Amino acid sequence: MKSMTVRFTADEVLIGRHEKLSWDNQSVLGMYHAVTATLQEITGVDRINLVNDGLQQTCPMRWKIVTEIWVHAWIVRCNLNIAVRGLDNGQLHETVLWTRRTSNAIAPAVAPNVLPDWSLMIDGERLPIVPQDNNPWLTVEDMRWGCQLTNFAYEMRHRDYLDVQISTVREFEDNSDVAKRLTIAGNHHVVVTLPLALIDDIVTTGRLSRAHGRLVVSQQVTPERPLKISYYLDGRTGLSFEQVALQKRARWQTFWARTDVQISADHNWQRNIRWALYRTRLQLGEQKLYELLLQPATDLTGSLHNLTNETDLEERLTGFLSWLTGGCVIDNELCLTCQPKLPAVGTIAWTLQNEHLNIRCLADSTRLRIRPDAPLCVQTGSECIKCPRQRLTTIVTR
Repeated sequence: MKSMTVRFTADEVLIGRHEKLSWDNQSVLGMYHAVTATLQEITGVDRINLVNDGLQQTCPMRWKIVTEIWVHAWIVRCNLNIAVRGLDNGQLHETVLWTRRTSNAIAPAVAPNVLPDWSLMIDGERLPIVPQDNNPWLTVEDMRWGCQLTNFAYEMRHRDYLDVQISTVREFEDNSDVAKRLTIAGNHHVVVTLPLALIDDIVTTGRLSRAHGRLVVSQQVTPERPLKISYYLDGRTGLSFEQVALQKRARWQTFWARTDVQISADHNWQRNIRWALYRTRLQLGEQKLYELLLQPATDLTGSLHNLTNETDLEERLTGFLSWLTGGCVIDNELCLTCQPKLPAVGTIAWTLQNEHLNIRCLADSTRLRIRPDAPLCVQTGSECIKCPRQRLTTIVTR
């Protein structure tokens, strides 16, 4: 495997042995586009290794932008094989497959306002809890948890920062917000004001008081002891924010165990399929989504390699499981009416279910095998293939 190293120093980005790009001549967005253009021109390289060569120590915020925003964009948008020295790169690529990221550090975007009418007092100035003008921010939609994370920083004096994260947990059934948590870390005395009406709906590590008809939360924060304010939109239940989040994650784990399509060789398609399933589940609900996946396929079914238009996700998913399998379950028999979608390389795995059957399907370039949880007959038109329970049986070969 041929690799190339990109080094990030306090002053420059050194790409390979020759290309040098200076931080002084670029905005964050401009530097992203300059580095991206250079990386895309490189040929004959199997992997690009990113190395911190002083940037993290001199400007940790820039290094966070590189490793938490740019890297994901290069993997997803440019289909580059990226590794970051010192990070768990297996976890990095797993995260890429399960999250959707929006940031003004890769493209112009409107900053989110997740906590309207909440304010942060800095040096006597009252500021909304939203990213400051031209400061990078990141919003992450995590499909494993059904939650959203928004991260940004307030730039203080002497190149110091307050790191802000807002976590939003949603109800599994109707996608309504259930709980939000504001976390602020750094080295500063932090004062947050919020509506007085929320006094019975929050839990915080800070000190509570009232002033000018507002609820005031204050704390001397450090990186190790951040301020946390958890807001429960339906009132406090006695559960911690983490417990509420874990409850909702358990529901999503059950959903993905039933619905996920696992693809070993095409990560872009894998990620887009998950995103389409996730978004459509949020819009339709679980049962209607699954009914949609088992309908007859259309000409648009499975067209998920490019999701620049997300208004027609339902059409792209209509009959998706039937399209993959080459048929559907009728009267507790699997009836194949056309050729299943066998991948050119790698494997695809998915599950067919009804109230009586659970059929695990595994396709590679030469065959489709299934493992039902009960004895099953597969009708192929000319014959009936008997499939024993809990054993892989080949039902189609190429």
